[in-house]
Amino acid sequence: MIPYIPQPYLDVAGFRLYAFGGMVALAILTGLVVFRARMIRRGEPSSRVLVYCAAVVGFGLILSHTLKDLAFAADGSSGLLDVSRSIWSFGGLAGGTVASLVFFWAAGVKGEKRWLYLDSTAIAFTTAWIFGRGGCSLAHDHIGRASQSIFAVAFPEGPRFELGMIEAVFTIFFAALLHYLDRRPRMPGFFWALFLVVYGPFRLWLDTLRETPVPQDQAFALLAFAAGTWFFASQWGARVQQEVRC
Repeated sequence: MIPYIPQPYLDVAGFRLYAFGGMVALAILTGLVVFRARMIRRGEPSSRVLVYCAAVVGFGLILSHTLKDLAFAADGSSGLLDVSRSIWSFGGLAGGTVASLVFFWAAGVKGEKRWLYLDSTAIAFTTAWIFGRGGCSLAHDHIGRASQSIFAVAFPEGPRFELGMIEAVFTIFFAALLHYLDRRPRMPGFFWALFLVVYGPFRLWLDTLRETPVPQDQAFALLAFAAGTWFFASQWGARVQQEVRC
């Protein structure tokens, strides 16, 4: 069984800085570095890349708060400037996706270039999510159902699954897989669709470890899986039609 460790913090100039906030900042920085590096290697101008990153990260954070408050009625206040609470991962994904579409329209990004941005986003987000969910684990934000499993955490009130830790470990392996697959050219949209196809079912499974299932998470997980499956199915169908014509 995994020992329980209270969330670390530092007292600086009268302010208490918790590990969660530091991990969120590290996640954002990691995502920016990974995304920028991949896009620069593919010839995208640095200025456009930075504008895209600012739009996706900014709107993703805002919508992660607002959708959490709307979908879960967290506490009746917006808390938009407080990144230490009321963050919903699927809300952030939705916000980032909307920001991407708006950016494509405003910047005139068309065709396969859009998939280049979305594929890089999927790889960068997954890599950054290691630290994001690591922060959730340190803050013990997502405590699951009681369990005597060796993978449970020995909380003071009794052993339970720590869902943030489980997802952080899963994300390490998933990010490693994406970076490995990125060593060879893939069809446009491959990584974005693969992220949706894998992450959706994983979140559905993770929901079974909760004390009470979360319908909002289940709905978004199913939507993500359906979108990724549709993409792969449509690409496969297009290739079959092309081969038939040849």
